[in-house]
Amino acid sequence: MTNALRRNRVWLALAATATLGLVPTGLPAGSRQARAAATTARTPAPAPTVLAYPGPGWTTASPRTSIVFRGASAAQLRPVQVTGSRSGAHRGVLVDSRVGTGAMFTPAHPFAAGEHVRVTTAARVRGADSTNYTFGVAFPVRAPLPPFEPTDPTAARRAATKVAGSGVRDCVPRVWHYRTRPGLRPVADCVSRPAVRTARGFIFTTPSPTSFHQHGPTIFDQRGNVVWYRPLAYKQIYDLSVVTYHKHRLLAFHVRHRRGKAGYRHASVLLLNRHYRQVARVTAHHGYEVDGHEFQVRGNAAWLGAYNPIRDPASRRRVYEYVVQKIDIRTGEVLFEWHSLPHIKTRYSYVRPRAGKIWDYFHGNAIDPLPGGGFLLSSRNTSAVYRISSTGKVLWTMGGKHDTFHIAARHPSWQFCFQHDVRAVGRNRLTVFDNGGRGPGCPAHKARVEEFAYRPSTGFVRRVTKYSSYAASSDGRGYSVAALGSARFLLNRDLMVNWGTKGRITEFSPRHRVNFDLTLARKTYRANRWRWFGDPKGRPAVAVSRAGARVDLYASWNGSTRVRRWRALAGANRRHLHPIGARVRRTGFETRIPVSTRARYVAVRAIAARGRTLGHSAVIAPR
Repeated sequence: MTNALRRNRVWLALAATATLGLVPTGLPAGSRQARAAATTARTPAPAPTVLAYPGPGWTTASPRTSIVFRGASAAQLRPVQVTGSRSGAHRGVLVDSRVGTGAMFTPAHPFAAGEHVRVTTAARVRGADSTNYTFGVAFPVRAPLPPFEPTDPTAARRAATKVAGSGVRDCVPRVWHYRTRPGLRPVADCVSRPAVRTARGFIFTTPSPTSFHQHGPTIFDQRGNVVWYRPLAYKQIYDLSVVTYHKHRLLAFHVRHRRGKAGYRHASVLLLNRHYRQVARVTAHHGYEVDGHEFQVRGNAAWLGAYNPIRDPASRRRVYEYVVQKIDIRTGEVLFEWHSLPHIKTRYSYVRPRAGKIWDYFHGNAIDPLPGGGFLLSSRNTSAVYRISSTGKVLWTMGGKHDTFHIAARHPSWQFCFQHDVRAVGRNRLTVFDNGGRGPGCPAHKARVEEFAYRPSTGFVRRVTKYSSYAASSDGRGYSVAALGSARFLLNRDLMVNWGTKGRITEFSPRHRVNFDLTLARKTYRANRWRWFGDPKGRPAVAVSRAGARVDLYASWNGSTRVRRWRALAGANRRHLHPIGARVRRTGFETRIPVSTRARYVAVRAIAARGRTLGHSAVIAPR
């Protein structure tokens, strides 16, 4: 037997016996092969390290929480023992995650409020010294979701500064009445600055209702015409946007409604496809209510905020804790969870507690997931932006009372207050919609959008540019925006700004020129421009009026973005109609088509850009 063949046999024997935890016999004592075999037999496989939610040291977990482990399978975690200091040992079900590597333990019954829970697994948990750790359960308090628009702080006082030359004028919003859809009453609007070299796409809004106008998500075109509108019987509707999920573009918006005698509010996010049919509903888990300030989709997961009304373990006050969850849309599994109280203390808030009221000390309003992991988080009531790592650690803070960059001390004119809609716009760059105000710790100033470049390792920060509401206002005096608002860069580098409670939407060019301005009769939480392809099912709507041989047809197709022209049809028989008159260009949500005919029956045909027929309306008889 050759030496090479003998060595191969030795290593095959080592591999076979190592899998059984045995030391092979017949090897020379003290030989290299014997020492390697003994070491392999004695060294167990290293325990995997996992992230857990709730994790080590948490003090505000929900009594209805499951325990999520990321980074190991159920087989690698077993046995899992869960014991409450009051509720005792918990039986439950440990199942593998259907999304990546992970598992979830669902207890058979809830945990007791205020107790400490010890979790023991076969894996090491990040943040714990061993394979067991402890987390605390919060004391929940019964409370509705906090107001979407806080009353504190007061709005900024009117400044004397004035600029001119924006090209924006005041206009009276038009009240829409549609003959084809008489039941629709969208919020009135008007164009206060006609579009000039704007980005492509439609304008997505969720205007607040009035006693006449209905509440519903609304899409406008460049001329202020309604493209799609759906009145919905919800108490509140916020943040209409376009998201990409499984390579499909979907509409997403938040809804909140009341139910029960105690005024309990249930909230969720609805996802609609291009046919405007609901394909998914996303909610917060572990007993939390989703908050409508934010909903982002990255890959197959949704990022959203939620509120946890509890008694603060440190101060014993009743507070709203802010919770961030990352949820797989298809399965509903929680992939990540973060709580504000262990990281951002109540003393950092600029809003004082009020007697008899639960304290909304944080009020998160923007979550922006980052490509490298983690996310940016905006807190209105601490006037600060936070960078949160993928493990939940606060890496740095911009603004507020614990500012890594010391903006208020070094650059007081840059200080932002009670801000909304913080977005990352590149590596170490972000934009802030600065509401301004005149509250505690906030120098009075008008609303604006600021872009910052920063370097956390050195504490360096620089304001790259500023978009002022002075230039956007018709009188040159700027806007005092008490709440709401958004700012997003578009594909052509224009900036779309919604001025919150003012009901004005402005598109700036990169040189800060106002390229477009829309006035709404009511405020909207956010506004943005998106490219959208709407293809509603059903058929176009038609209405008609006749005066002898003169017939006026009115055609509309709510939500269709492909209709370019309309064609009237007429005939003596319902089944045999022929085109009459010329093709009429679509002029808005509803288009008037004048024709001359004495035919008994009429209808309309919807035509696409290249002449293809999209659909026909019902056949009606003019009177």
